Amino acid sequence: ISDENVHRIRDVLDEVFGSQDPERKANIMRALARLSPKFRQIFLITHIDDVKDGMEHVITVQEGENHVSYARLE
Repeated sequence: ISDENVHRIRDVLDEVFGSQDPERKANIMRALARLSPKFRQIFLITHIDDVKDGMEHVITVQEGENHVSYARLE
């Protein structure tokens, strides 16, 4: 995230799916789909792979050599 855009981030959902059963996870995904038109961006951080299938844009962050992280837009 560039320095000039940091102040624009309003909400980040960090690991909200980890403790959810499949039904609650589906409810959260439906709620995000309904809320999506109301927000310019929604940042969702998760380690659960099947969540990304329901997302329009996915940025994958991986640790490379020398503990340097790399981001890739899928």
